[in-house]
Amino acid sequence: CLKSAASLMKQAPAAHGSLLNALEEYLTPTEITILRGQPEIMKTWQSAVNQCYRPSKLLFAIPTNITDLPEGLASKKTIGDIVAYQCKGTSCSAPMTELPDFINCL
Repeated sequence: CLKSAASLMKQAPAAHGSLLNALEEYLTPTEITILRGQPEIMKTWQSAVNQCYRPSKLLFAIPTNITDLPEGLASKKTIGDIVAYQCKGTSCSAPMTELPDFINCL
């Protein structure tokens, strides 16, 4: 779909905002960080994510006691006190339970 509209998008980009957004998402998928764990510990991990401005990165910090979640989030189980999952597009990293590993992944 994006290839078939490429020439029109080049000719009139202002008229194709939604397609250009789709192209941007295709070329650089949104990065999603999912934190599950104890709220006090998550604050430190959230702080590590928030050190730099990243407009295409989303962070979901979900306390362990929250259980009524959509399947995509419910499948990200807490391991120990805290766990982080780094996702890009439709694939996620292995769970990370150590802050230095998490920071290196950012």
